[in-house]
Amino acid sequence: MTLAALEAVLFEYLDTERAVKNIPTLFLIAQTEKEIRKKAVKLLNKIKKFKNIDKNSFYFKIVEDSSIVGGGALPDYELKTFALSIVHKKINASGLAKFFRGCNTPIIGKIKNEEYLLDMRTVLENDFKDISDALALISK
Repeated sequence: MTLAALEAVLFEYLDTERAVKNIPTLFLIAQTEKEIRKKAVKLLNKIKKFKNIDKNSFYFKIVEDSSIVGGGALPDYELKTFALSIVHKKINASGLAKFFRGCNTPIIGKIKNEEYLLDMRTVLENDFKDISDALALISK
């Protein structure tokens, strides 16, 4: 059974296009900067339209950043990316990180320059609702 599973995975890698489509990690790594920025703008626009988020308490912006691929053959390989920067007027970046990790669906970001960053390379469009709901929850 183990060999059959390994064989199935290896066959996925033989067809590069199919591998990128079917293997989530490869899909995320293969995204272009343009695709990532477009996704960041889409999330930011969704947040701006979401009525349950107190926009006076937050400052959002899209920033250039880098993703570290990590592991295996690429332990320190960096890719350019875009991140959604989230700053709250009363809650520091560490507090935001703790809050987001504690959500029903944990949201994992990083802290850089006292800003909480969501690397848009790692965010899928079906994650937008969880992010918006978390921002609404912290707005209460």
